[in-house]
Amino acid sequence: MSKKIEVKVNMHDQKCKTKVLKAVTKLTGINEVSVDLAKQMVVVIGDVDPVCVVCRIRKIDKTAKIMLVLPWSMDILNHMEVEVASFSKMKYEVPLIDYFSMENIKKVVCIPGLISIV
Repeated sequence: MSKKIEVKVNMHDQKCKTKVLKAVTKLTGINEVSVDLAKQMVVVIGDVDPVCVVCRIRKIDKTAKIMLVLPWSMDILNHMEVEVASFSKMKYEVPLIDYFSMENIKKVVCIPGLISIV
């Protein structure tokens, strides 16, 4: 099963970003890789072990720390959209939203047992 893996990596410039991207893309089972230099974050989506991602990054002398690992598939995304639709119909949505600025909220994601406001 595919996973979404977020790894915090110490990167200083574009050269570091390129090195990290090349190192991670050599792993097998990866569907998508994105590197954000400003946030110093690498996001990997695919059927790969998170520890292998970190080890590969550490081989190029970069510090790496796993921040998040989630199951990732289109079935889960479709399920989340259904949950968001049903969540928006619930009457306790308004008190929850009152705590946040409406301008900063792009979407509400509701996974059973976890509510995340993005």
